Amino acid sequence: MKTAAVVVLLVLLTGCSGDESPPEPTAPVTSTTASPAGSPAASPKQVMRDPHARLIATSAALRHGRVQVTAAWQAGSRRTIVSSDDRMATVTYRRWTAARARAAFSVPVDPEPGVLAGLIAQPVATVGGTGEALVGGGDGATLLPFEAAARLDGTRWRRFAVPRVSGEVAYVDGAVVLPDGRLLVLLDHWSGDRGQHLSTPHHGLWISAGDDWGSYAPYRPLFAPSRAEIGERALPMTELGGTSGRSGVVWVRSGDAFYVSRDGRVFRQEPTRPLL
Repeated sequence: MKTAAVVVLLVLLTGCSGDESPPEPTAPVTSTTASPAGSPAASPKQVMRDPHARLIATSAALRHGRVQVTAAWQAGSRRTIVSSDDRMATVTYRRWTAARARAAFSVPVDPEPGVLAGLIAQPVATVGGTGEALVGGGDGATLLPFEAAARLDGTRWRRFAVPRVSGEVAYVDGAVVLPDGRLLVLLDHWSGDRGQHLSTPHHGLWISAGDDWGSYAPYRPLFAPSRAEIGERALPMTELGGTSGRSGVVWVRSGDAFYVSRDGRVFRQEPTRPLL
């Protein structure tokens, strides 16, 4: 993922209020004076009602065979967390706090030292398993060059060098190990990009050649509904993430469209906000 994205997420977590208030009740607010959605006094439901609220964080996991989606929305200075396992038909509202954000959303931990010596390393979620994996690259300022990957095979780390494509360096904006052992990465920037003029290599998802994490090819999984059907054709993918373990899933975000997959082959759209 981008180094800047990690910094932004950590700033959001450490800069939040320590308020540990209980989940917001589902009954209507009875006060006769409603607070603006962006004000500190606004309730989680008022934040969600704000037409200018924006999606700032997402995660998903399997709970008793159902996909549970958790999303954070922000309006002005207020943030709220919503979660649902029935496509937002019923929703749990929670005020954003640092503790809740850490529990709900993936925050990178310190990677194994020395595995990608000389590179900035980022941990990678392992969907469907408990293995460990890393991606890394040299200092790319706000972007993390995709120059190496590593995984723990038994008790031994194995490192793979990632070659350039047409002489260009790719920048990784998320990586996930799929249940079949392939490494899925989002490469949305390349060293040959010049402003809005994108260079030749595919900008989007790439996948390793089986367990050879040193060889990759463009990857176009099935999206249902398709991104074109919901008007997402022109919007780039902005996030690739996943949760580790047997309950783990992989997700992709494009604008406010959130897609979840259990195996990385078929991504189904999941709503991130209730119908109010």
